Amino acid sequence: MQRLWTKDYILGISINFLVMVNYYMLVVIMTDYALKFYDVSVTIAGLTAVIFIIGATLSRLICGAVMEKVGRTRMLMIFLLLNLFMSGLYFFVHNIVLLLAVRAVHGVSYGAVSTAIGTIAASVIPKSRSGEGIGYYMLSTTLAAAVGPFLGMTFHGNGGFTLLFAVCCALTGSATLAALFITRQPPSESSAAPKTAAERGWRAFLEPKAFRISGFAAAFYIGYSALLTYLTIYAAEKGMASAGRFFFVVYALSIFVSRPVTGPLFDKKGEAAVLLPAFLAFAAGMLLLGWCPNSVVLLISAALLGFGVGVTQSTGLASAVKEAPPQRLAVVNSTFYIFLDVAVGLGPVLMGFILSATGNSYPLLYTGLGFFSLAVTAVYFVFRPRRSF
Repeated sequence: MQRLWTKDYILGISINFLVMVNYYMLVVIMTDYALKFYDVSVTIAGLTAVIFIIGATLSRLICGAVMEKVGRTRMLMIFLLLNLFMSGLYFFVHNIVLLLAVRAVHGVSYGAVSTAIGTIAASVIPKSRSGEGIGYYMLSTTLAAAVGPFLGMTFHGNGGFTLLFAVCCALTGSATLAALFITRQPPSESSAAPKTAAERGWRAFLEPKAFRISGFAAAFYIGYSALLTYLTIYAAEKGMASAGRFFFVVYALSIFVSRPVTGPLFDKKGEAAVLLPAFLAFAAGMLLLGWCPNSVVLLISAALLGFGVGVTQSTGLASAVKEAPPQRLAVVNSTFYIFLDVAVGLGPVLMGFILSATGNSYPLLYTGLGFFSLAVTAVYFVFRPRRSF
């Protein structure tokens, strides 16, 4: 069996974790920071999150196409340094316009770093262990999604924003130091060759072969965006605020426990054997969330939703990159995450329209998302790869 836990693979996981903790620490406090320090409306404060995602999406779109020309490790170092610089700029922001500008450029650096390190990690994973390798790599994101918000709220409450920004700088600085030890990946020789018809035009920025699985993953991430946006409000409305605080802890634990099984299963049986149970679990979790008579059901739904989202992300990415030629790996990686970023960005807007139409009924929203997920699962069953499952 080919070796998975190499130096570069471990460094890739570590760098991704540090950068993602930085991201999650800031995302949970930035709206409150804008409201408290700049006396702006909730809508303007919310732009601090939206403009970050816009920057990240545009960055992924461009860097996926140019990374092989620049070199993966060079791209990683350039944008890690930019990420560190932008993290430090928060100390010197004094108005909302400058804050939005910093958030936009910070988003650009985040998108480029996450695409570069994801591509580097995927490139050192043996093809025969791609499901397992990407599964473990994505655990670093899962862990960051639990640690980051906890640290953000803790430092915000105990030390204020100055301490929080200092910790963010320390995290990104550590990631930059770790990147110095990654084996250099120079520009791809094939990137200098004349482009084929399939690599010209918009195909230089997006990989059509990744559209199918990316589209299905994005459909479920629309529902995931409803969890990020409204779960806290919904839990409080149901009188389950205490259980709601543990929702994403159970959610993360579910991903952590399932990952050692689902990765090797993908390598042995193919994507459909893993994704069909994940899609059904997600749909069941949404339906339970819409019903939710007590805290036990709330946490059961968290476990099902965590399994569904976690497996969809890791298996979807593994499926997208498994057939990718080395020179298109960065474009495949960026294509997949662009789909997810767009889903998470548009999801709250769509959910807002649904809530307006249903009289702000969160049970109807989550129940509707459950049936929508079942419909997407049925479509996936029709278009699943025939060679798997």
